[in-house]
Amino acid sequence: MQLPRSVHTRVHYALTHTAALRTGQLQADPRWLDCIEAALRAAPPERRGFFDLYFVQRLELDEVLFHLCIERSTLYSWRDYFLWSVALRAAEKGLIHVRE
Repeated sequence: MQLPRSVHTRVHYALTHTAALRTGQLQADPRWLDCIEAALRAAPPERRGFFDLYFVQRLELDEVLFHLCIERSTLYSWRDYFLWSVALRAAEKGLIHVRE
């Protein structure tokens, strides 16, 4: 199951701008950073390394695969883990709205 495109885009933007959110360079609702940090705390250690390479350092997919020695399907699974985890937390805090 995939996130709706509008939700995916907003969450992916927040994730790829985590460094700017942390330093205050990006003016956004601070609850976004709370959602991201909560997802990171709940993630296993190997996924935190992935998060840093993929979302913070913004390495290309092949570079992430090389550094972590993982399969492409694992990379997409871990990416989706963070997208869904942050999206659910953002919905709980009212940052995004889910239609029924």
